[in-house]
Amino acid sequence: MDRKTALEILGLEEGATPEEINRRMNVLLKKYRQTEKDEKGYTLEDIDKAYKIASGISVYDPEEEKKKQLRKQHPNPLFRLLKIDEEKAGNFFYYYKWHVAIALIVIVAVIYTIVSLTTRVEPDLKVIVTGNLLLPDTELLEERIENEMDGVSEALVQNVYMGAKDPQLQAAMQVKFVTEVTAGDNDIFIMDEECYRSLAVQGAFIPVEELLGSLERLGVHKEDYEDLIVEVKLNDGSSLIPALYGLDVTDSEILKEAGLSGDRIIASFARSGKETEKAVEFVKLMVK
Repeated sequence: MDRKTALEILGLEEGATPEEINRRMNVLLKKYRQTEKDEKGYTLEDIDKAYKIASGISVYDPEEEKKKQLRKQHPNPLFRLLKIDEEKAGNFFYYYKWHVAIALIVIVAVIYTIVSLTTRVEPDLKVIVTGNLLLPDTELLEERIENEMDGVSEALVQNVYMGAKDPQLQAAMQVKFVTEVTAGDNDIFIMDEECYRSLAVQGAFIPVEELLGSLERLGVHKEDYEDLIVEVKLNDGSSLIPALYGLDVTDSEILKEAGLSGDRIIASFARSGKETEKAVEFVKLMVK
């Protein structure tokens, strides 16, 4: 549609001014509230297209017009089957492409979540590496645990690194840390000394001798860990008998091979853990 044709559709002379075009469009809009087509067969869509070309909002492109005519004569088989106007569909996707894209992303995310929940295998040993310890590849440690321990088929290792420099990442890790400590059912905590002491005094861990029995049989000398003995403070102001709640696993081969290193690395049994026997075997694996 060229400008001359557009003006004819609007019922205007070729030299019509912008003001005349706008006034005529207002009249036609009122008219088309009462009818779908006028006496010449023009629809509101035709009027809108003519107005845009006549007022210069849209530019007449002969080549594009030929393509449109060709699409009308030979529509896409899919649109023809669905009885959808191809040009209208194209306009819809052009103007609402971001809405469609976001909707598709949401749908994919929902499907992924549902599939994950229905196919997820529950871990039979959960380990959290936290404090100022960075574990580059948690999957590597998971594989080592599964290969070294007969009773573990699905290990879960999470690294909640508290030493991030980025404020947003630091805040996210802090939230994750609090969630894992208060609501997580982790079996083993592997952390730096500062984090160990902070959690141990709050009663987050089980005394190691309560689960491991005699440390001497493991080649562990308790006197070497006297600085890790902690007195747990209770809410009523009283205290528990000082006990050893963690073992130094800094030199553990399995941790080193997984890429974990630090000045001092402590492993503790979490009170929230469910797989106590497997946790015991994993600690033995780290200290041997």
